Amino acid sequence: MADRIEVQWCTRCGARFTSYEVAGATCCPQCGCSGVPCSTKQDMVIEVNWHELRVLGIWASNFAQKLGAEGCRGAAGKVLGGCGAVSGAAGRLPR
Repeated sequence: MADRIEVQWCTRCGARFTSYEVAGATCCPQCGCSGVPCSTKQDMVIEVNWHELRVLGIWASNFAQKLGAEGCRGAAGKVLGGCGAVSGAAGRLPR
């Protein structure tokens, strides 16, 4: 059996996919997010303090809230996956 080689993942739900699983897909096969997926080639490990990460998360959440529903459907929202990327990333952080 061949190894599973993931090529991208969804910014909203965090699901990871192989090229076969997303061939021809126009959105995330798991949650339907139409935002730009992350390439696994750009994954990296970084060192960050928990407090720094918390501050960044709070800032991003506040920014997404200020964009509001209309802003999330615009250009910024397209990149952010309808602002679901912010809540998705925050939701994957351990409590």
